[in-house]
Amino acid sequence: MLNKFISRPHLDALLLHFLKRIYRWERSIKADYGLNYQEIYLLQHLREYSPCRVSDIAEELRIPRFKATRLVSRLAQQEMLDKQKDAADQRVVMVSLLPNGDQVLSRIEENS
Repeated sequence: MLNKFISRPHLDALLLHFLKRIYRWERSIKADYGLNYQEIYLLQHLREYSPCRVSDIAEELRIPRFKATRLVSRLAQQEMLDKQKDAADQRVVMVSLLPNGDQVLSRIEENS
């Protein structure tokens, strides 16, 4: 149910404006830092829940595990996170945020 104080056309215009702003922000982050929104969200998640399993990352981001594995690999190559096999179960990969990833994330948050 729409608020009686906001007309549908006005609400649509506001939503379109908001989506354009998000799109421009994502493009500027990609240009400045080489990261997309999923990679940023992954870094933010690891800031709170590091270390965690790749399967937990997939669940949190609501993406298939193979996509989470690719995200983790890209960020590991950029030295933003570390991945290690779990000592108790070699099939499980544990992912941790590295200082470089935290610094990049802080710069993004400061400049947004």
